[in-house]
Amino acid sequence: MASLVLLLILLVAAMSLPAAHCDGGNVGFELKLTHLLRRAVARSKARVAALQAVAAAADPVAAARVLPTPYFDAKRSATYRALPYRSPRCGQLYYPACFQKVCVYQYYYGDTASTAGVLANETFTFGAGNSTRVRVPNVSFGWGSINAGDLANSSGMVGFGRGPLSLVSQLGPSRFSYCLTSYLSPTPSRLYFGAFANLNSTNTSSSSGSPAQSTPFVVNPALPSMYFLSLRGISLGARRLPVDPLAFAINDDGTGGVVIDSGTSITWLQQDAYEAGRAPRAAWPPPPNVTVTVPDFVFHFDGANMTLPPENYMLIASTTGYLCLAMVPSGVGTIIGNYQQQNLHILYDLANSLLSFLPAPCDII
Repeated sequence: MASLVLLLILLVAAMSLPAAHCDGGNVGFELKLTHLLRRAVARSKARVAALQAVAAAADPVAAARVLPTPYFDAKRSATYRALPYRSPRCGQLYYPACFQKVCVYQYYYGDTASTAGVLANETFTFGAGNSTRVRVPNVSFGWGSINAGDLANSSGMVGFGRGPLSLVSQLGPSRFSYCLTSYLSPTPSRLYFGAFANLNSTNTSSSSGSPAQSTPFVVNPALPSMYFLSLRGISLGARRLPVDPLAFAINDDGTGGVVIDSGTSITWLQQDAYEAGRAPRAAWPPPPNVTVTVPDFVFHFDGANMTLPPENYMLIASTTGYLCLAMVPSGVGTIIGNYQQQNLHILYDLANSLLSFLPAPCDII
């Protein structure tokens, strides 16, 4: 699924490699580079096979389009530079660690994915198709050697949070936007920075005719790098679900709340809200030969309603044909993942602290 772009806001690490003096010894890394490369090759082969099996079950045509996105090969780059442990950028990691005088990292993310590897600098090139290409030198990134979690067909993750090492913080735009195509679409998703990040062109190409809506970001002092939103409630079709708004509030200790995260795959919905959302489907599957209309799912934010069509929150099980909710329960807070953001053009206006969004055919804008 070459179109699937997993874009990730960096979260606070739940665990880390232990900090230590950089004396050339192994600090948390017991495998040599040759072993890590063998692991990467094995993961790549297994990933392609798994993707082809999933795509074949959903769409045999899509299965033929599944190609692995390449891993980054530092040996083929003249501009790659591993950062030393004592470098300022290494000090910006939550928990920097050292391996043979090189800065290494380990991060854990909201959907249980994790990555560990070398912090390095590289020249990034931006631009697509016939557009002007822009080269930006000395962008810091993590060259992951040990990665876990479902990255589907992506080669990595992109940090969009407010932390100092995210791509957004390093480039410094006042706004950015993305439009994520459907999971099995062969069309790449689009990412825009600065003046190119606007919803004006989407208004003319949107098939829904809906105007753009905006809701303010909420600051959580305990997690300042993440994008919190004020969620007032949720609906299935015209029915408002009986969920106490406090279920979506940020607690005094900084837990809870609602985060929009372009890197988490499916939404983690607060437990009470999840149970309320499941209740209307308790009689599923329906009797034979009965047509069922699946309603839209609506997030009611402060000043904006994000309406998800069925394909943005339901999955069809390939073995049974049953509809499954593409969300999982969370005992703490809510994370709105990228599966729910398909075919929405989403704008992060950092200067005005606003999130704006609009339904859009992301494969053609």
